[in-house]
Amino acid sequence: MHAIFEDLNTHLFGNPHSANPSSKLTEQLIENAREQLLTFFGTDSSSYQVIFTRGATDALKLIGEAFPWKKGSEFVYLRENHNSVLGIREYALRLGSNYHSIAEQNVYDWIDASTSQQCSTGRYRNRPPSRISHHQYDCNNLACSSFKTDDTIITGLTKSYHRDHASVEFLQDSTDYANSDAYDRCCCATEDKTDAKRLDDDDDNFEDVYHLFAFPAEDNFAGVKYDMGWIKGIQQKTTKYAHTSDNDVPPLDTTDCEPPERRTGTKKHASDASISDHRTRHQRTAATRPRHHWKVLLDAAAFVPTQQLNLSNTPADFVTLSFYKMFGYPTGLGALILRSDVAEILAKPFWGGGAVSLSTSYCNFRVLKSRPPDRFEDGTVPFLDIIALKYGFAALDAVGGMQRIQLHVAALTEYLFEEITALRHSNNRSIVTVYGKHHHAEMRDVQGGIINFNVLDDKGYPIGYKRVQIDAARAGIHVRSGIMCNPGAAYWNLGLTEDEIKEVARQKTSCGDDVEWILVHRGGNDSLGNSRRCEPPANEGAGFQATQIRPATMNTSCIRPRQDCVVTSDAESLNATCQLLESLTGLRFANSDESTLHLERIPFGSVRVSLGYLSRYEDVRAIITFLRYAYRA
Repeated sequence: MHAIFEDLNTHLFGNPHSANPSSKLTEQLIENAREQLLTFFGTDSSSYQVIFTRGATDALKLIGEAFPWKKGSEFVYLRENHNSVLGIREYALRLGSNYHSIAEQNVYDWIDASTSQQCSTGRYRNRPPSRISHHQYDCNNLACSSFKTDDTIITGLTKSYHRDHASVEFLQDSTDYANSDAYDRCCCATEDKTDAKRLDDDDDNFEDVYHLFAFPAEDNFAGVKYDMGWIKGIQQKTTKYAHTSDNDVPPLDTTDCEPPERRTGTKKHASDASISDHRTRHQRTAATRPRHHWKVLLDAAAFVPTQQLNLSNTPADFVTLSFYKMFGYPTGLGALILRSDVAEILAKPFWGGGAVSLSTSYCNFRVLKSRPPDRFEDGTVPFLDIIALKYGFAALDAVGGMQRIQLHVAALTEYLFEEITALRHSNNRSIVTVYGKHHHAEMRDVQGGIINFNVLDDKGYPIGYKRVQIDAARAGIHVRSGIMCNPGAAYWNLGLTEDEIKEVARQKTSCGDDVEWILVHRGGNDSLGNSRRCEPPANEGAGFQATQIRPATMNTSCIRPRQDCVVTSDAESLNATCQLLESLTGLRFANSDESTLHLERIPFGSVRVSLGYLSRYEDVRAIITFLRYAYRA
């Protein structure tokens, strides 16, 4: 910080959108920062471009709004993504694309299916039967598509797309069709339909379809690190054929919570493909150029502060990060690092000062700047913050660089995990339960510098995470509590279902409100995958519609020993609410290892300790001592 202030006291920095000496100095230092960032991540400007943003979230938003979504595009993301990644699906849905949430193991299954033996058409053998509804595919024949939209069937390879039941001439300018409505497209079909639209077959230009897969290098909830090999595995799913293989779509999650029209942004779906055993000139042409492109978004915000990322080895198409997570300062500054060959597929819905070379006021005319950083950085960038980045990199070098930092943080994480999991109450029950992959045999490969946990009392019940945060602050220890803006990882680790979360949403008003506990039925014939709806029995009014029940206002007629009830509570009312529920239902509260039907109280969050390059052994010892003396019974 002293070096930054000295720099500001010594030099005059001007707006880079000018040509005076102070502006030229600023412009040069910004370019130096871009080059330094690319070098830090093992690449250069011939392969990647750096776009400065207002943070990692802003970088993700830029991808979502500029990606070429359309009907047929797929947005696939790992369940354990940050909320800011999940928000991208709103852009996809708006333009008729599909989205899928996928678990870690399913990613491996999906990639393995795509790398299995292929036939000459590019389709894969042994596709999951569950994904074939009406037609079985013969891998020795060329499968062609006949897509149906409402009452119109389009057959034959197309040079146009279908809009509002009309054949529209293909738009040669990519800026035109990027904003068009959803279209249907197919290859040659042998069936001749009387109502089919016959399309010209003298044009070999076909509009490509782009898909996006997003995952965190390290999730910000429990610090689990994910396989960087996924990047090339997904990118290799890019195909030369217009119709995506069944194995090119990830296996559906059985916990899907949205109806098809919500998950796809449309209420109609393409019909199954028909079979053809001949090959036209257009099919031969289509086979010579890619049609379905898979791009990979790597959220590196939680990873790069303590781990080394080399983009030459892990060539993600989009990488997002936050500099305050890396250095602590500056705040409000992030970056989107994108491959140079991907920049041209992005279409800006908005442009502002600094992003255009020329524009007019009266006519809808503008010429965007050609270089991606110039084109996507609207307005004046926070140049004083960007100039300060070199001092952040210097701080990392001063402690030995990223390899030393990675070893240091891993050692502290292992030590903290081993010590707090060894803590016991007088009856030998554990004091904490820890989430993540700390028990893994190759822990350093799969676990980052995060310890996420809940404190347990001597009966094995969780202690409120908000209480732990308050107690820690009094002891001079700053932790974070809640779900860390990562609902997929949080709810999975805590054992909550999608339907239960929807019920909780009736009472929650913000992340910091009083809802801290969820009281549910577990065991018996129940299972985590079952759908639980919290609706009152007939003729019992709205007694259970307000899911947050306090003893003073509880309508006792709504409580039944049923497995479809969800009750929430704040910390102050928890004990009284639990006692009342036990007396009304005839069930008892038990731990998660109980197999018979019982009541269970689940915290709506946890406590997170994040270790960084400035963390010390003394800091870790302070956390261990605090947990031992504050909660041991």
